[in-house]
Amino acid sequence: MDSFVLSETFKYLYMIFAEPSDLLFDPDNYVLTTEAHFLPLSIGTHKDETIQGEVVTCEIDGNGAPTTVHSIAVGLSSQNLALSQMISLLMLVLVLWLLLMFTAAAIICVSAIISRAVNKAAKNE
Repeated sequence: MDSFVLSETFKYLYMIFAEPSDLLFDPDNYVLTTEAHFLPLSIGTHKDETIQGEVVTCEIDGNGAPTTVHSIAVGLSSQNLALSQMISLLMLVLVLWLLLMFTAAAIICVSAIISRAVNKAAKNE
């Protein structure tokens, strides 16, 4: 299994389906990068070319629960921030698309199993 499945994809899935009280932060104040790191939206409100802010990362334990939050000071240009926000949105769309594809594959497999069982029962009668 690729490492990004655990470190990024499951983090997105956890945050999509978790209750707000389960999260260690307010997700409305952050945008996620392609590697599921948090960028505060407040850094996008500055007018200068270089934006100062912080990157917040959250580690997930083996049970899928968040354990620690790390904060790192960064400087970003407004162009990089816009690109990061666009990529984060595309990653979220990708995760939702993958979830839809996994659901469709599961439905197809279950229907094939049921069809095979019905055909086998019909032959036995």
